[in-house]
Amino acid sequence: HWHEASAELPRLYFLGGAIMALIAGEFGSLWGSRATRQREAMRYLNERIERLTRRLYLLKLSHDELEFEMVERPATLRDALAELQLKLNALREVGGAMPGATLMMDFWAAHSQIEVGALYAYTDGPRARLIRAASVGTCPELAPEDPMLQRAVETGQAVHLLDRLSDLSTGHQALVICPMKDGEQRVYGALVVYRLPFMAFNADNLRNLNVLVDGYAAWQQVQSLAMPLLKAWPHAPQGLVQEFAWMQHLHRVHGVDSGCVVWQARGPQTAFVLESIAKLHANATMAWHLGKNAIVTLSPFLGRRRLTQHEQNVLETVGHQLSRQEGTQIQAQSLSLADDSTWESLRDWSGAPIAGGSASR
Repeated sequence: HWHEASAELPRLYFLGGAIMALIAGEFGSLWGSRATRQREAMRYLNERIERLTRRLYLLKLSHDELEFEMVERPATLRDALAELQLKLNALREVGGAMPGATLMMDFWAAHSQIEVGALYAYTDGPRARLIRAASVGTCPELAPEDPMLQRAVETGQAVHLLDRLSDLSTGHQALVICPMKDGEQRVYGALVVYRLPFMAFNADNLRNLNVLVDGYAAWQQVQSLAMPLLKAWPHAPQGLVQEFAWMQHLHRVHGVDSGCVVWQARGPQTAFVLESIAKLHANATMAWHLGKNAIVTLSPFLGRRRLTQHEQNVLETVGHQLSRQEGTQIQAQSLSLADDSTWESLRDWSGAPIAGGSASR
């Protein structure tokens, strides 16, 4: 019979295949996790590059081509951004899709001479929705399927009539649409300008308006992550809150390690020591003072082992710059971003005396 002549089932062959599949799956899962961490690390770096680019762009325009005659008074983008930062720092309204919408609308209207405009919250999907959060003047209704709005959503860039888009109807109402994007590069809101003075409808004014809208969107993005930190420490340095929130988010969600170190100094050269340590961290852009005798530094993408080596290098570098006769003491203490009490510890350090047991350099 057939079953008598058939060969025995090659169980070892199939067992080997199953083991190979398990090994390949484990390998794929491991490298998939690593690839995800790398993508999130690159996204964080891109965010920092964008912020630095905006600052460089600000300096270029402020020094070279930004001052121009306006209908009411001359102004510069530097002045506008400085005022925007002050308003955002003082803003305590965080609820809703567009916190401080009326304040921001009035601010944009004053600096860009908007006569009629509105700030909208936008929800994408099969049935896109537009919800007006604030307005200046009497605004017409804007449909979610408006071609200018759809172009702004698709490209994520500001759209205005100077672009001469071929798909715009001649009776279109909006002059400018500046979209606002979240951390996933999805459009969640837009500033729509319906009427501007003739002299204000120029490339410089529109470019400046887009920069101011991007500043508000960046503040919203950081604010959603930093709100728990601000509740625990309301008067924390703004830069420290932003960077700490980003690094804590990367660690908790994607397992990307970063370093947080509190440096304390005591002695005649305390100010010199702290300044030297700050300059060793991204030219002092990743260092903040905690009182008179301590600073906190953040080091992106440094694990525990590399962070320990980094501390030793910093101590050696600063130690060589000090005179041994001065007797200045330096102490470094690492803190974990995974620990919920780290932020409270930084808050306490901002007014706490230096702990004992520091090592002399």
